[in-house]
Amino acid sequence: SGEFNGDGKIDIVVVNTGIDSMTIFFGIGDGKFTNDTQYSTGIGSKPYSVAVGHFNNDNFIDIVVANYGSHSIGIFFGYGNGHFTLEVTYSIGISQPLLVLIHDVNNDDRLDIISVNNGTNSISIIFGYNNGTFSREMLYSTGYDSLPFAAAVGDFNNDKQIDIAIINYGTCTVSILLGYGQGLFAFENTYFIGYNARPYSIAVRDLNKDNKLDIIVGNSGTGTIVAFFGFGNGTFGNKTSFTSNIFGPQEIVIADVNNDDVEDIIITNSFNHSVWIFIGDNEGNFPTQITASTGVNSKPSSIISVELNNDKHKDVIVVDKGTNNIIVMLGYSPISFLNKTTYSNGIDSPSSVAVGHFNNDNRLDFVVVNSQGSNIAIFLANSNGGFSMNDTYSTGFMTYPKTVAIADFDNDTRLDIIVTFSTDDVIKIFFGTGNAKFGNRTSYSTGVESGSQSIAIGDVNNDGRLDIVVGNVYAANIGLFIGIDYRKFEYRTIYMIGNNANPSSVALGDFNNDNRLDIVFAADAENNLIIIFGLGNGTFINSTAFPLGYDSAPYSIVLADFNNDTKLDIAVACQKLFNIQIFLALANGTFANPKPYLTQDKALPISIAVSDFNNDKILDIAVGHLNSSYIGIFIGTADGSFTNQITFSTGKQTSSSVIAVGNFNNDDYMDVVIANTQSNNIEIFIR
Repeated sequence: SGEFNGDGKIDIVVVNTGIDSMTIFFGIGDGKFTNDTQYSTGIGSKPYSVAVGHFNNDNFIDIVVANYGSHSIGIFFGYGNGHFTLEVTYSIGISQPLLVLIHDVNNDDRLDIISVNNGTNSISIIFGYNNGTFSREMLYSTGYDSLPFAAAVGDFNNDKQIDIAIINYGTCTVSILLGYGQGLFAFENTYFIGYNARPYSIAVRDLNKDNKLDIIVGNSGTGTIVAFFGFGNGTFGNKTSFTSNIFGPQEIVIADVNNDDVEDIIITNSFNHSVWIFIGDNEGNFPTQITASTGVNSKPSSIISVELNNDKHKDVIVVDKGTNNIIVMLGYSPISFLNKTTYSNGIDSPSSVAVGHFNNDNRLDFVVVNSQGSNIAIFLANSNGGFSMNDTYSTGFMTYPKTVAIADFDNDTRLDIIVTFSTDDVIKIFFGTGNAKFGNRTSYSTGVESGSQSIAIGDVNNDGRLDIVVGNVYAANIGLFIGIDYRKFEYRTIYMIGNNANPSSVALGDFNNDNRLDIVFAADAENNLIIIFGLGNGTFINSTAFPLGYDSAPYSIVLADFNNDTKLDIAVACQKLFNIQIFLALANGTFANPKPYLTQDKALPISIAVSDFNNDKILDIAVGHLNSSYIGIFIGTADGSFTNQITFSTGKQTSSSVIAVGNFNNDDYMDVVIANTQSNNIEIFIR
């Protein structure tokens, strides 16, 4: 990237290996680009790499290209107005250059060119004269069959001379070429990365704040990122691995993505169609992993990090070889989780979790439904930010509870717990007795062979008492419990959906701004959202269906005003489409066409929650998945749209299916609790 046309805005240059050209995209200052211009690099040139710098002392940016096919270095001299000369080439034998770097390697205040030559197992240094011409190449062999793939520069031994680190794809090593002044170098040390590592990318930066440069390498063969921490004398310690099983890491860039003055690692991952971000902790560790999707069929390769829209957040530009596109990922107020704590005591196939204050100590607690254990477990917050299991309450022998919710149904200022059962024909309420204790369960029938799965709570008849709406999957209907007196409810069926329609999720909200609660539910088998409008007296009319797409399998609904227009919008998780869909409200209970947002790696979204995770006063969405080992966050923008999903690892074989949010440590940041069905535990992610 560079500023090619004198307008003060960042532009992008990309080489096109398949069509022997380079393309320039001109920035317009808001993270968008326009008016691409293409320049030929010569027939059969197969350009592989590009860099920019000032080569002829005219203060205009020039462009240098590594032409793999024609064994040459090509230079385009800039005019400062977005236009460039035709290519001037310098032959470097039968080198097959893969990468070019630009730096003043001999301290003469003139930029030089370093070329990594895959075909001749060497690197070349071409010294600049600052008038647009260059010296003959100086060649350094990297060894027989080394197949050098990339390089990075830095002063590794603090002698004020530029040194070069080279990764060798063939021998799975890093070679250190130390500079001795006047542009002279000598190989000093070689570090083995690992068998079949196949190093693909390299970066140099001080990762642990010791004022000594370190080396970071991405390995395509073993799917690892490794670091060699520098001692400041040109030597490095044993490798340290940060992660494994990335599968297909491409290019690494180092940047401070969360503005904490600590370096983070960004790497493209072609196999998983994503960009991975590893958040640094100031000591050379990277405990938090974020994943951002680049889209289906994408193959992200090259990457740079710059600030495109002057918002003080690092942005990312990705070259996508899969779709032949450039992807711009704008930075936002960052999210990271400081730590993750796992709780397994008292957990047996958790299927739902809810958050609330059970003992009035101003700390959020949570309740978990254990499906296989046929009970609910109460976890109370303690003073050090952790949780301990306080008690369990049986839901009945082999009842297999499904969903849990919290409300004060009897107006005694104590929270009660309500549980649904997909294999039983009742809901059960555990009424709070104070100090995180609950009485024996009270059952309320939902009808013969009803199978209540989902639940919503609100005052649908405006009498000041809470009512309960349930979605009955076997009876294919919506049921309503009208609160009539102290712990008493009257049940009625208010909407028949149709055979096997499976109302998998239900929610209450006022969609037409008449101050009366309406009901929205996901009809699984019909692949629709259905809204029935309330009259304010416990009756409902005029159902409206909103299609979600063939075989969408909607499973979870959440309501919020995503674009701050005072209208209630809808987010729904569609399992079989691997996406969430956002319905932005228009007027009078109507909605714009839904906009889908894909989850990572065809993960099945099954639970969603809403909160402002990055404190930008815009709502974001957290997603739990049935068949993945991470939680996903979609960052909201002011217009009700969302970024691509970023992810946070929950560990192997977790299946983070159920998710809830709350500020567990009273620090003004929202945290996340998830119930992992496969690994039988609860995890708390603290911001």
